[in-house]
Amino acid sequence: MHASRLIIVAGTGIGAISLLLPFLTAPLLGSINGAGAAAGAAVVLLLIPAGIALFGDRHEGFGLVAAVVTAACAAAATIFAAAKVVDALAAAREVRDAGVTAQVGAGPWTLLAGCAIVLVGIIASLSRRVG
Repeated sequence: MHASRLIIVAGTGIGAISLLLPFLTAPLLGSINGAGAAAGAAVVLLLIPAGIALFGDRHEGFGLVAAVVTAACAAAATIFAAAKVVDALAAAREVRDAGVTAQVGAGPWTLLAGCAIVLVGIIASLSRRVG
């Protein structure tokens, strides 16, 4: 299998794991994970590049059309993940302003990292030397 395709699948897996991690933790609210923070849309978008990576000629990188489609999905997922980071930071700030301790968990950062890894894999898929 072309190394870039493994990178894409690994990044998608990391993004999926982020849904189980806390996005926000506060004593009154408890821990809100990625599913509770509605971050699943980013993972759904990452499933498209992962699906394309698992099918077709896996010994080669992506062709131009597949690269554009997967890059668009991964870019949209990355923008959504960045918005979730901003949302988590803003929610933690609002809770702290109310006088309650709150922390942003590892979830939004892990989701953003997974999206970035998928983008790196898509860029690497354009080179035949990576495999």
